[in-house]
Amino acid sequence: MFDSVALPKSRFFDYTLRAADQIVDFNEIFASGEGTKTHVPTNHYFDSIHGSGERVFVETWMNNGKVGADHATYSHLLIYDKDKQKWSETVNPKNILNIGMLAGVVNDTLYFYEGSLMKHDEKYIKRAVLRPVEE
Repeated sequence: MFDSVALPKSRFFDYTLRAADQIVDFNEIFASGEGTKTHVPTNHYFDSIHGSGERVFVETWMNNGKVGADHATYSHLLIYDKDKQKWSETVNPKNILNIGMLAGVVNDTLYFYEGSLMKHDEKYIKRAVLRPVEE
């Protein structure tokens, strides 16, 4: 067990905190139809954290900073190996509407839940197996 671990530098995740230029009331934005004129922060954030044996998995959600139809949120994983005390990250961020939210980890298998109904009429549980990539 560890008390704290410094977060790693990432090729994709931006730790910068951005603020809104005013108080953001989403009901007012949607009612006015002026949503694209209001600056809404596009901070990246941690969505879920799961531990499995010798690893800790931190799922991130990262906004691409665009508004309107080009808006997308991507996800990737920061992985901490407790034995080696070393961070790594996945190299292929995925659109959250395609991959969903990390729901659990069993050994080297990750389970994602995609139930937004925004891209599909069904809900899915997706499975991914971790494999190391040599760079």
